[in-house]
Amino acid sequence: MMIVTNTDDFLIRHLKGCIQLSSAPSIPNDLNMVPVDHVARCVVACAFHPSSSPNIRVAQVTADPRMTFTDFTNTLSAYGYEVDSVPYEDWKRQLARYVEGLHQDGAPDQKQEEHALMPLYHFVT
Repeated sequence: MMIVTNTDDFLIRHLKGCIQLSSAPSIPNDLNMVPVDHVARCVVACAFHPSSSPNIRVAQVTADPRMTFTDFTNTLSAYGYEVDSVPYEDWKRQLARYVEGLHQDGAPDQKQEEHALMPLYHFVT
């Protein structure tokens, strides 16, 4: 099986950022993630079986059940990553320290790579 993804996507950047921090924010919001093969089946079904109502021109494809943002980041442990779930405010502080180039103990870290969420820093903090 081959998996292809957009590595510049917010959710992928978020996962990488959580790995870099070894922590993930606990966020109870729902994520509406739908597998592409399901979306493709819906598109084909709509193309071959259009609505009989002239007022319906859009098909909304949603996930059911939806996972939470926390559930999404908790999947990292299934792939061997040790990522602790922490309150969002604590995670924001950890991210700020990482971006400032500091270890948890406050010492400078010269070797760390740029954080995956850096292009979206103001969005997530």
